Amino acid sequence: MEENIWSSHLKTRIATASHTFIINDFLSKLEKSQPKKVVTYSSVPFTTWDPSSEDADLEFRIAVRVRSETPSEPVDEKSADVSVILSYCPENFRIPAKPDANYLRPNIREPAVALIPVTCKFWILGENFKPIGECEHLEGYYRNRGYPIDCILPLDLSSPKTGLLRTDNSLAIRCLVELDCGDVVVAGTALPLDFDQPRNQRLSPYVFPDMNLVCAEQLYFPCHKHMLAASSDVFMAMFSNESHQEVKCNEVHVEDVDPIAVEKLIEFVYNNEIEDFDGCAHELIYAADKYNMANLKTYAINNAVKTLSIENVCDFITLGELVQSEFLMKTALEFAFDHAEEVIKSDRLKNLSQNSLKQLFEAAIKFRKL
Repeated sequence: MEENIWSSHLKTRIATASHTFIINDFLSKLEKSQPKKVVTYSSVPFTTWDPSSEDADLEFRIAVRVRSETPSEPVDEKSADVSVILSYCPENFRIPAKPDANYLRPNIREPAVALIPVTCKFWILGENFKPIGECEHLEGYYRNRGYPIDCILPLDLSSPKTGLLRTDNSLAIRCLVELDCGDVVVAGTALPLDFDQPRNQRLSPYVFPDMNLVCAEQLYFPCHKHMLAASSDVFMAMFSNESHQEVKCNEVHVEDVDPIAVEKLIEFVYNNEIEDFDGCAHELIYAADKYNMANLKTYAINNAVKTLSIENVCDFITLGELVQSEFLMKTALEFAFDHAEEVIKSDRLKNLSQNSLKQLFEAAIKFRKL
């Protein structure tokens, strides 16, 4: 029987409300003499539930404000805007703890206060209440109740008959308001994930392979291009050019590498480790250097220096010089000097280059002086 586990996550609480506000014969109201500099037309209240308290509601009103410098100012010289007023907010309303909760308008000097983020979407409606133009999407804040900050939509009164009003000269506005009420921790149960599944069961060169590494004995080792390319910039460059023969036939020939070493190379590409080197460290260092696989090269060198012997030390000195690994050469030379009597008798000593022999004798002379 599967055992459930407890889990939790943060969930943002959003209070959403929408309303359509119609001001009948709005053009006549604009053309009339305006005794006040600002005349406000407000909708009836519309509410939404407060996610922070199931027993409370938030109340909004759509407000259209018309401004005029003089009572007889022409319509096209007046200004107007629409916004959503937060007309009622419960006293115990939980203001969200947001990174921007201490928002402060740069042109107003006042103490920073906790504000409530809000998003308002406005549509000006035409005939059959179809939107005229695109939705206006505004974001701002509330200081608890009242008008929002930075969330006010200007209305164009330059030609209200054509761009703003319906045929009956009414103004229709639809608004969707979304109030960010902060995050809450949501707890629950979930089925556990199986992290015990071995990595090599999820990543296998034998599942839908699209490339083969081919050895001298015509042995084919299946694998994937993207795995090889991720491990080697040589393979990356090779597979990036569709004109290369390797890409056309989906084969890379590695005749100069032992088949067992090729198998170990693929094992490292998929698992980032090799369970048993099986005496292939020398071949793997050579192959890793050839295909510029830095991690495999380091991994194989670390194994090689642990398995140095009288029989293989000369081979690793030569290889260290070939692949330009100072660490491998230094470690192998030190081993050879420590076992100089046996190494000198080895048939492989003659395979060392003049440079390697010189370094070996210089190390011996330095040791004798000490």
